[in-house]
Amino acid sequence: MEQVLYGDLDLFLIQMKKRFGKGTENGQKFLEDTYQEDYGMGFSIQIPKEFEQADAQSAAAVFWSEKRPPVILITPKREEGLTFQFLSEEMAGETLSGCRRRIKQLTEQIDERCVYYDMGEETGTAWFDYKSFAKSRTVYNLIFLFQAGGKKILGTFYCIFEKYDIWKPMILKMLSTIRTKEEIDERL
Repeated sequence: MEQVLYGDLDLFLIQMKKRFGKGTENGQKFLEDTYQEDYGMGFSIQIPKEFEQADAQSAAAVFWSEKRPPVILITPKREEGLTFQFLSEEMAGETLSGCRRRIKQLTEQIDERCVYYDMGEETGTAWFDYKSFAKSRTVYNLIFLFQAGGKKILGTFYCIFEKYDIWKPMILKMLSTIRTKEEIDERL
């Protein structure tokens, strides 16, 4: 008998949900329940209404490190969050796919227990998702990268793992709403 690993079971469950369509209605409803936001980083994006800018105290409760992303959005229960920050200059010359590969390698080095799922590209945005382990919970993470104003932006989304099938379609839909300042200026 072959040993079944947790990652294998997770991948099987995700494939079944994809096959039978669970969660897709959330992506359809997305545009009705969002607001357009510009964080002064050279892009705008439609954000689900549940998210609000975190104050210093809330940000510290979620992100223990003092080196936090400049834009942190969380839901009232703090079970879901979004962050945006400029990618470090050392990755400036790399493609988005190359940056994604390096960031994935870094996450693998930090915690070997992470379980990796999909990766893709949506309208100029490279992304990958994985499950990580926090104190007493498992966490679903979706890391995404895009170019805006000549700089690369690193975005992250997280939620408790039990809600990933609700949030993943919405976050992927959200990625398709990213508009760079250049794109906005072109339309004017």
